[in-house]
Amino acid sequence: MTSIEKATRGRVVVALDFGRVGAALREVRELAKLRQRHVAERLDVTDGAVSQWESGARELKPSQLQEFAALVELDFDGLLYKLGMPR
Repeated sequence: MTSIEKATRGRVVVALDFGRVGAALREVRELAKLRQRHVAERLDVTDGAVSQWESGARELKPSQLQEFAALVELDFDGLLYKLGMPR
């Protein structure tokens, strides 16, 4: 069971600062030496969507976070830790 699934079943609501999350996503992506275009292709979204995630203008779905974690070779909990999100 993933952290998101645990939170959903327990009806835990977490307010996230998507600007901070987006900045962390960008940092993780850059550390993995990936371009926005590559992330977009692998997650089947536009590179504009990736840009919006990183700017905090748009939030990711939990499934997209899981796919992103796999792409940057982190387990899901490891990605949540990097993003400063509760587990």
